[in-house]
Amino acid sequence: MQTAIGYLSVVPLRAEPNHRSEQVSQILFGDTVMVLEWGQEWSHVRCTWDGYEGWCRTSQLQVLEAAETLPHTRYLVAGKMQYMMHEQWSFPVSIGSSLPGYNNQELVWGSKLFRYFEPLHDLEQVQVNDTVIPMLAYSFMDVPYLWGGRSVFGIDCSGMSQLVFKMMGISILRDAWQQAEQGQKVAHVAETRCGDLAFFHNAKGRVNHVGIMLSNNTIIHATDTAGRVVVDKLDAQGIISARTGEHTHNLTTIQRYF
Repeated sequence: MQTAIGYLSVVPLRAEPNHRSEQVSQILFGDTVMVLEWGQEWSHVRCTWDGYEGWCRTSQLQVLEAAETLPHTRYLVAGKMQYMMHEQWSFPVSIGSSLPGYNNQELVWGSKLFRYFEPLHDLEQVQVNDTVIPMLAYSFMDVPYLWGGRSVFGIDCSGMSQLVFKMMGISILRDAWQQAEQGQKVAHVAETRCGDLAFFHNAKGRVNHVGIMLSNNTIIHATDTAGRVVVDKLDAQGIISARTGEHTHNLTTIQRYF
């Protein structure tokens, strides 16, 4: 299998090889994938970061030669949205996008040369604490909700939790139900602390939503009900909307990862 890398702001990852298919996730700038099946128009890939599989446009990937190995990704894009230079044009890149092989403001991937002059998020310097966690989470405040989204251009609940954890140097899986099976269960809501993830279920009892706890009664999450990332309250029953005062999501479990 060959390795390839996403070189655009966002590359949609779809369930099937066509534009009408559901977007299940996204490949951000700098994300690497293993190509399971090459196609002229569509390729089947597995994301290196979380093992997620889907289909994307072949033309939106840059193939990495067998002898070309990128160093461990130490640097990520910092700031809600920054700009990347390629040839004579620039394009936006989301906070949390990877910069593998970054060296002296340059990235060289195959035949492509990029220049990045914006702020860096250094994973070797990040400290996970009650100050850093809210700061990272609030970077996504008011970002529009988008099913399968993983960036400030549009994000879903588990995409947000995964990206915030990525910026803390912690790898978690992609979907809410997968994330709910990781970590250690918190016995009671009162014992919740900043950085725990709270999970919620639908009418069929299936986990379908996740949010990041800022305290034992405050949660930040990307929600379709509000259409964006918001901060709400949480009790033993679930999320209480700050806008309506009503319960919007039924609590299943709270998990701790560090």
